[in-house]
Amino acid sequence: GGGGVGAEAMDAQVYLSGLEIVQGAAAPGLQPLQRDAADPPGFAVVVRGGRAVFTRCGMASGCSGCCFVTAAASAQLRGCQLRHATAHGLLASGKATASLLHCHVRDTGSALVEVRGRASVRVHGCRLHHSARSGLFASAFGELR
Repeated sequence: GGGGVGAEAMDAQVYLSGLEIVQGAAAPGLQPLQRDAADPPGFAVVVRGGRAVFTRCGMASGCSGCCFVTAAASAQLRGCQLRHATAHGLLASGKATASLLHCHVRDTGSALVEVRGRASVRVHGCRLHHSARSGLFASAFGELR
């Protein structure tokens, strides 16, 4: 699809399994979804509020990054593939929390996993490789576990 996937309401819970989410590769003739002006351009998935759980999903972006979790949102990725991003595999900011469990993150132009602000990311049993920059990067009060 063209516009990515977003979880927006604070109480929203979204569970997705077995999807392939690609940004920047819409089929000819399809109109991209309208995006919120606050969303960074090009991320395949943006989670701005609530909780999202992805199981065995693939994410790729030829425009930017694979997954952006921000504000007080929560995301859990289990057995997912984040790959072929011109920016981040996973970017967390604000007070967001995220878990990468048994995921494969590879081939990114920026950090494979970056944590900013007061965000927290847990990485367990993952394969992380082939980044043009850092594999894991935390700045400000960001926490990687």
